[in-house]
Amino acid sequence: RAQRKAKSGAPSTNTATLRPEALAEMATNGTQESSSTFSAVAEQLCNEMVQQLSSEHAREVGRMYNEVEQMRNELKNVQDMLASYLQREQALSEMMDAMAHLYQESQQYLESVHNDHTGQYKNTVGQHQQAMWNRGDPARDAERELNRIRELLATPAVPPQVLAHLSQRNVR
Repeated sequence: RAQRKAKSGAPSTNTATLRPEALAEMATNGTQESSSTFSAVAEQLCNEMVQQLSSEHAREVGRMYNEVEQMRNELKNVQDMLASYLQREQALSEMMDAMAHLYQESQQYLESVHNDHTGQYKNTVGQHQQAMWNRGDPARDAERELNRIRELLATPAVPPQVLAHLSQRNVR
């Protein structure tokens, strides 16, 4: 304390020669002086700390703001991607519906054409079978005719004399 007082310009005194009231006053003055020095140093340190905290806070807030902006940009990209995805999905869904409708129409058309051709086929086959029935079987017909000819040829021809005899009988 004495050194501080000497530096501050206060007169240096020997504590052994001082009265108790003077010692109490010096203690109070020293306490006040140390208190004011402590307060000044504490105030200076607090100001420095507040400045450091303030600059660190500003840096952190700036960094977080930049991160938020980056995330917002990414969300914007995701929004754009999802919007285009939904448009493509809508277009694909409409195309699939149209294709399914066309497939069903094609299937119905092919089924009706198939049924028409089947009916025509059955009709044509029926007509052909009827014509064959009406015509008969040429091989069987030829075989029957061959058998009839063989039967005719199997019996001998009647000689003309027998015929004359028959013709005389009719005359009477």
